[in-house]
Amino acid sequence: AGQGSALVLTDGQMDVLVSLLQSSVTDSDHHNATFALVREILTTKFLSPGLYDMMDQVLCLTVQSQKDSVRQLSRQIFVQFIVDYPLEKKKLEQLLKRVVENTQYEHEDGRHSAIVLAAAGGK
Repeated sequence: AGQGSALVLTDGQMDVLVSLLQSSVTDSDHHNATFALVREILTTKFLSPGLYDMMDQVLCLTVQSQKDSVRQLSRQIFVQFIVDYPLEKKKLEQLLKRVVENTQYEHEDGRHSAIVLAAAGGK
């Protein structure tokens, strides 16, 4: 592919990429590269069970990560997902309920992150 041209992946290739990213999403040593790829996948509106699983992991990171930078990137990606993705009403309600539940997280940094995420999702 030449400069400026997009790489187009098949659904099977996207499934493999999502699967690889799922195992990388919690690896804080490579979170910038991983989250950049996750963002690109979200721009394609690719749907798969693995993508939903990965977004569950991203939601967990919004409160559970020890690093503020990871919590922040996770929030941005999760908001992109719930705002831009074609989610069924029931799935969206489940995700937003989890966001609200996270405001009760045991650690203050996590609770703060959940409140920021809830505010961003409500815009």
